[in-house]
Amino acid sequence: MNPKFSVVICTYNDAEYLSKAIESVMDQTRSIWELIIVNDGSTDDTAKILEPFKEKPNVHILSLVVNQGKSTCLNIALQAAKGRWLVELDSDDWLPKKTLEILNELVENGVAYYGNYAEWREHYRSKELTLSKIVKGMSDFNVKSYLENAYPLAPRIYRVDTLRKVGGWHTNDIYQGRLYEDVYILCAVSKHGKVVHLDELLYHRRLRRGSVTAGQKDMFEKWREWVKEELSI
Repeated sequence: MNPKFSVVICTYNDAEYLSKAIESVMDQTRSIWELIIVNDGSTDDTAKILEPFKEKPNVHILSLVVNQGKSTCLNIALQAAKGRWLVELDSDDWLPKKTLEILNELVENGVAYYGNYAEWREHYRSKELTLSKIVKGMSDFNVKSYLENAYPLAPRIYRVDTLRKVGGWHTNDIYQGRLYEDVYILCAVSKHGKVVHLDELLYHRRLRRGSVTAGQKDMFEKWREWVKEELSI
């Protein structure tokens, strides 16, 4: 039987964090998943970290020779996915143990879902984590409001057939699919059905020094005008 959830980790030079992300999937209380890891041309110890997981059941590792960017990697994972739902997991984040158990009970008729997450700040030198806050997703997703006040929503869960219907993630935008791919795909699938908030803590998000791109506000505003035209919003 095919798994219900295809959990996807796209990783680039995050070797020091990757094991925690992978193990958080393997520790789920429901074994209704497959894990697809796309190594996006990493030049650090990522290949070494991935080696012990190659023979694990339901774990699929796809490796690119040259870095292609997040959207391309997500599309590669989408092609390989056997689940009904695709769950994104960043390679420096991790899932609570019951995430997939909760999702199994709650996801049904929407085209995409997102939950609440714990935001952890990483100390630069010690690498220790301090809980910063619990972030609640938008209670009612509206694409125009989201574009005006976009912030990270996590975890993001998409109906696989809807992702394929919209052609997956865009790779030919003004940043070649390397920025704001999460915002784009939520806007794209929202044209085909409901995007729903689940009021449950379903994700742990790590904030690292340098995570926020300098000048990002201006970059986003330029990209936002592109996506409005692209999707006729």
